[in-house]
Amino acid sequence: MAVESKKTPEQAHAAERVLEHFDRIAGDPAVGKGLLLQNLGLFIRNSGLAKILFVNDLYERVLDRPGLICEFGCHLGQNLVLFENLRAIYEPFNVERRIVGFDNFQTAGGYPSVDAARDGDSTELTSDAYSLPAGYADMLRDLLRFHEGMSVYPDHPRCEVVAGDATATVPRYLAEHEGESVALAYFDMATYGPTRACLDAVAPRLLPGSLLVADEFNFRRYPGASRAFLEWSAEAPFHLDYETSRYMRDRTLVRVGARR
Repeated sequence: MAVESKKTPEQAHAAERVLEHFDRIAGDPAVGKGLLLQNLGLFIRNSGLAKILFVNDLYERVLDRPGLICEFGCHLGQNLVLFENLRAIYEPFNVERRIVGFDNFQTAGGYPSVDAARDGDSTELTSDAYSLPAGYADMLRDLLRFHEGMSVYPDHPRCEVVAGDATATVPRYLAEHEGESVALAYFDMATYGPTRACLDAVAPRLLPGSLLVADEFNFRRYPGASRAFLEWSAEAPFHLDYETSRYMRDRTLVRVGARR
């Protein structure tokens, strides 16, 4: 089952026409896929552009903060690729800036840890809308390696993709990298259990100025992630400042302050 579209019938029809134009131009040898990739502004909608500006804003906010850039819940992995390309723009010689994505990269079914009492009963949590082809994690690793290979120090890998249940993989990864702090932690797991587990796991690695991003904060359709953040915030040993993103008003930024 797909996620319900928010487009009107007229908008959906227009979007189909745009996709037809995309396919026709990509298949025309006069333009081709390579040139089209350099001109995606022809097709990207304002919502897609806002997402890129949003991710750029996140990177700029932690540019002077040491530590990992982590994403919990990657889906296709676009944010990871954007983070890597922004790293190549803003700090190409910083070989210690690492980008790590955690996801189960499921091939079928909805979110694996839905608790109806905490997460609600939205069909978005139980549909196949976020399922991926088998072996997608390896393809994403290959894409990231391509982007790394086009930047300074191409033989120095800085991006990692960790597949599996984040409630187990995140604590294990951090235990294996004891000396690393977290500059940015992006949470996009929608449900209570994994969100709370990953918040607890990264808490000891946060520094004053570290930034957390809550992708689904105050979402009525599925409130689990928001509940996890609110509970965790009440117990956190440091002050937290919440604000909405200037580019995506339904995304919440949480800046870590001094210890209480």
